[in-house]
Amino acid sequence: MAPLIRDIAAGEIARWPVGAPFSVLPRTRIMTLCIAARLLLGVAGQALVSELERHLSRALHPYTMLAGIGRLRHLGPASPQAMARRCRAHFGRGIAEVRGARAPEVSGGSADALDLLCAAPEAGVPLGDAEVVDELFALLLAAHETTATALAWALTLLARDPATAATIAAEFGDNERPCLEAVINEVLRVRPPLVDIARETGQPVRLGERTLAAGTLVLIPPPLVHRHGHTAPDVFRADRFLERRPDPRTWLPFGGGDRRCLGASLALLELREILAAVLERFELQPCGPRVPDARLHGTALVPDRRESIILRPR
Repeated sequence: MAPLIRDIAAGEIARWPVGAPFSVLPRTRIMTLCIAARLLLGVAGQALVSELERHLSRALHPYTMLAGIGRLRHLGPASPQAMARRCRAHFGRGIAEVRGARAPEVSGGSADALDLLCAAPEAGVPLGDAEVVDELFALLLAAHETTATALAWALTLLARDPATAATIAAEFGDNERPCLEAVINEVLRVRPPLVDIARETGQPVRLGERTLAAGTLVLIPPPLVHRHGHTAPDVFRADRFLERRPDPRTWLPFGGGDRRCLGASLALLELREILAAVLERFELQPCGPRVPDARLHGTALVPDRRESIILRPR
């Protein structure tokens, strides 16, 4: 899987501008979606991936995210519910196009997620097209948006820490890359992609002086939890994790417990391979002295729209 990620990353990085400012997040979104589309759908192709990205991005629009609020249904075609339905319908047509464009040799004859979903029986009955689209919609969102956000933050932060970026570049070819691992851990600590993690209590739970009844929805905010136990917690410092591993009780970028993110290993592999591919070829320069503020996009905390960097050949 790592060679495939490296090949896709190299092709996408070759399209990035050199010597001129550009916004990182749109580029990392396309890159991680290319990887997800290849692994989950068995397809490659910039046009199809760009179309899928457009529909997924609409799904994360703040207005669309209000679709669960029933009071807004009275807005009719302008309601968030209607917008979410249109978005899902467009995505379904995109998946139909993908299924028609798939070449058997792309996935090397192995079953990908689309093959498995189309063949998966539910109570003895194969999933319908709408159910397949729903599952792929969730898989693709989870597989690319948070990883793209973490990559954008990593490049943005490393642009303001050239010494650490140079150390990662010097690790090229080594089996052990301690600085790269420490940077990934610190990026996910100081700028976790998700604003919160939702859990529902299965039984009454005692928290301090309060008892939560069974069925209570609990929202755990990683940006706050990740401050625990660190000096200057808002400062990006990769050396925090050079000599120690993250504490799973206070480092929650992938959730925790039995319901930890199933894609965590893939996301970490993508971060390692893509960051190494960029830093081995380029030095990073920021376009401003300050680290950009975080803004909410769907459920992800992404860099401010003014965020941009400059690449210089190393």
